[in-house]
Amino acid sequence: MRLRKLIWILAGCCLLSGCRSGNENLSEKNVSDTEVTEESAESRKEIEQDFPQRIQEDVGENVHIDAECVYPENFQEGKGLKAVQSGSTLWEQREQIVDKFAKGNPVLDVEETSYDDFQSESYTLTETTGISITSENVLNYFSDQATYILNTIMEDDRFDTYNGNEFQTTTDLAFISQEEAWNQIKSFLQEIGVEVTDAYTCYVMDYKTMQQEEEKIYQLLQEEDTKTFEKKEQWSADDDSYYFKTSIAWNGYPVIPYMSGEGNDEQNVSVVYDKSGIISMMIIGHYPMQEKEEVDIESPVKVAELLAEPLNNIISDTTYEIQKLTLCQVVIGKNHETGMAEIVPCWKCSVQVKNDQEDPGYTTYYYYNAETLESIS
Repeated sequence: MRLRKLIWILAGCCLLSGCRSGNENLSEKNVSDTEVTEESAESRKEIEQDFPQRIQEDVGENVHIDAECVYPENFQEGKGLKAVQSGSTLWEQREQIVDKFAKGNPVLDVEETSYDDFQSESYTLTETTGISITSENVLNYFSDQATYILNTIMEDDRFDTYNGNEFQTTTDLAFISQEEAWNQIKSFLQEIGVEVTDAYTCYVMDYKTMQQEEEKIYQLLQEEDTKTFEKKEQWSADDDSYYFKTSIAWNGYPVIPYMSGEGNDEQNVSVVYDKSGIISMMIIGHYPMQEKEEVDIESPVKVAELLAEPLNNIISDTTYEIQKLTLCQVVIGKNHETGMAEIVPCWKCSVQVKNDQEDPGYTTYYYYNAETLESIS
């Protein structure tokens, strides 16, 4: 009996020892897991700091950063995509595109132009509509009606003649909602292989405002002794239309076309839509793309600091506010002989410039290779 009791005591000691050892191992594991979790959290925190939603900093008396950081929808922190040109261009599929605009009707006339490496074809579709497509991947579908409409708007807000705000006081017109009009335009663009961003600008062109603004612009041109345009004889509700401007996109990235100097409009897709459908479309610099590789990219924080330094060194009363940093794709190094181009991830920096306190200011843009931080111009 004493021996049996001793065996139970020994067994209990072993069991307690095993439990204590197991608890020690579990405790060590919990500490280890906690350290890993803390490291992961710290790592995530660092990434979030490198790729924040907004950056705010007073760099100097005349330079401020209050910038929204804009990323593609499926963005992975610290990663960007390099792309290569691949697929059919607008020029290569011009016959199919012309057929879509002609809607099964015969083309009345075709005019071809060619010099050096440039080619273009202009098609007369009806007495009042036509389309031209170039080897530089520019598409211009136009109509007399759209010309009347576009004569009524001055959309460049850098100039005193800007009146775009007059066409943004309402959202929808009676014949179709803005959203439905946009969806139909986007569907048409997809059919010809053009992806665009939903971050569009829309001018709601109601006939009363168009009539009013047409007269103002016409009088202004006469006062400046500048060549005027033909005014529309009569405006009515049948002239109501939407004027959309947006940018070409790829995998959620806005795509900045090949830049060839100041004044380049990054909203390189514009469409006028009325009750009959699309009556004008301009696409500038479309490049079909496919993914080449994933690369590490620099943070918008570094980009903002890099840009702020030279701005802060400018000796003047002009103020600069960095307002937005957008991760895009940009077309560089275009080969005009082959039509091919290199496409890289890019930080687009939007900067508001004011010459004095009374100045409403204007927006200018700076571009940096997101992988190397090299300036792109």
